[in-house]
Amino acid sequence: MDVKREAEFFKFIEASRQGKTTIVITHSVRHASKAQRILFFEDGHLIEDGSHEELMKKEGSYWQFYITK
Repeated sequence: MDVKREAEFFKFIEASRQGKTTIVITHSVRHASKAQRILFFEDGHLIEDGSHEELMKKEGSYWQFYITK
């Protein structure tokens, strides 16, 4: 997806999720960091779970992925 379509997609998701649970699967930490809850997987296993702020404080796998992207 090009940058313009990606921005339109996430704008649509944000506008239409009011009062709903929305699941988005992404490799983009920029988009993941906006989520209320992040489930971080490695090799098919759940490694970490929490908000962006909580996961950054842990300085674990999510933090490492975030700072290298």
